[in-house]
Amino acid sequence: MIKPKNLYRGHSMEKVGHGKRAVFKTTINEKEWSAVTELEVKAATAIAAVRSSAVSIPIPALAV
Repeated sequence: MIKPKNLYRGHSMEKVGHGKRAVFKTTINEKEWSAVTELEVKAATAIAAVRSSAVSIPIPALAV
């Protein structure tokens, strides 16, 4: 399977503008995200993926 260059962890990334005014945009959990560098958008995507996959594990109460 060939992975598109503008796809990161299932989220499409779009480069808007050119040169120093370029901004990378993506949609994560129905929210628009944008950043000046592609790395910042990837970091936001990774954080959102961790938060959405986090499972709360109940901790049993100590018997006294």
